Amino acid sequence: MTHSKAAQERLETPVLFLIFNQPAITMQTFEEIRKARPRRLFISADGPRPGKPGEAEECAETRRAVLGSIDWECEVTTRLLENNLGCKAAVSSAITWFLDKTGEGIILEYDCVPSQSFFTFCAGLLEKYRHDERVMAISGSNYQQGNARGEAAYYFSRIPAAWGWATWKRAWSHWDGALSGYPAFRANRRIETLFHSRAARNYWTLKFDQVHGGIDKTWGHPWVFAVFAQHGVCATANRNLVTNIGFTANATNAVDTDSPFANTPRHEIGDLSHPDCLVPDLGADDFFSRRLAYVKPAQRLVQGAKRAVLAVLPPRYHESLKRLYRGMRKAT
Repeated sequence: MTHSKAAQERLETPVLFLIFNQPAITMQTFEEIRKARPRRLFISADGPRPGKPGEAEECAETRRAVLGSIDWECEVTTRLLENNLGCKAAVSSAITWFLDKTGEGIILEYDCVPSQSFFTFCAGLLEKYRHDERVMAISGSNYQQGNARGEAAYYFSRIPAAWGWATWKRAWSHWDGALSGYPAFRANRRIETLFHSRAARNYWTLKFDQVHGGIDKTWGHPWVFAVFAQHGVCATANRNLVTNIGFTANATNAVDTDSPFANTPRHEIGDLSHPDCLVPDLGADDFFSRRLAYVKPAQRLVQGAKRAVLAVLPPRYHESLKRLYRGMRKAT
């Protein structure tokens, strides 16, 4: 369908908007997409979870709010699921669907609010590195706590931060939710070639062990593994361009409202200046990984107990245990 408005400058790069429930949060992100006015807008919505009272209505309200707010001329393509696939399957299949149709584009989840220069940042680098297979993603999120990594508008990282990002079909084709190549990666101790910090190596090894073992059911960690396994890099903004406002008690996963990654201030950037060479900043990656790995002492005890129980519990009970764990975190 096509929506009309007086002609204004608009974004030529396709945008995928991933939605679910929580209409108020979703519309904060969509307002920034509306300002950017992409010519091609793709909307993918997971279906409501069974046994969640009121969620079907909330999902329907979210869809109505987004689709009813498209007030500029654009081509809209939707993928509105009736049944719930869960975060991993819903998001990964939506990205595949999107990139099969476009070849490249910008990806935003419902709770990742971008600055306006995020869109031009992604568009410019999608074009610049379109045929450079070393570059697998473009990230608008920056978690360096104000530490500039060089003087350019971005630096290269091995870690694809996926709260507001962009990629190409050629790169996403390496995503494998089962991590089929992980046993060889682990046996060859490949992680030791990527990080100086033992904490960073241990953190990513744990995450990949959990994905490969069927405990971690997120889509993001398999994407990180794909970049690691392909010796890829990610162009990461030197200032944070996206803030995640989804750390709430009603979130699916991000329920820690005290997380240092929640509500990080976002900025605008000026000229898109480029680094002199395409080399990942190992110091930046170690710094980010150590921040990811840090766990408060009380949480460390709970997480250790959770991992021990998951290791012996039949897989059919994993989701029930995770729901209990999330409920405990919400209560605290």
